[in-house]
Amino acid sequence: MMTGAVMLIIMASGTIQWIFIVDQVPQALAAFVTETMSEPWMVILAMNLVMLVVGTFLDLPAAVLLLGPLFVTIGKAIGLDPVQLGLMMVINLSIGLYTPPVGTTLFISAAIAKTGIFETTRALLPFYAVAILVLLLFSFVLALTIY
Repeated sequence: MMTGAVMLIIMASGTIQWIFIVDQVPQALAAFVTETMSEPWMVILAMNLVMLVVGTFLDLPAAVLLLGPLFVTIGKAIGLDPVQLGLMMVINLSIGLYTPPVGTTLFISAAIAKTGIFETTRALLPFYAVAILVLLLFSFVLALTIY
């Protein structure tokens, strides 16, 4: 059942991605972002926030399929290295796996520990802080991702 649900989500993401590409949404979004936000760091910060929010609701493969074409186009427009963008996406979406309200890994770990979601989330607060720090370092320090 779980595999079927994941496959349906991935299928829907693929369909949405195809619609976006046919309608040239990535190009229009990249043009809008570069016109609206003047500094590349603001674009990177906005992309991180979007990925964190999406990561809390969608599973990692579906989110990568959905956001990948959009963010690759935006990244090219601001001169972001594709390796750095890929690492940003993986870190962001991985944080979403153990973040409420839909974090699948959070629910699994709470079930294994036989505790509630609130207690598990409270115990994870130091890990959230470290994960956000690592995300910011990988997002804004190019030497950590390329060299």
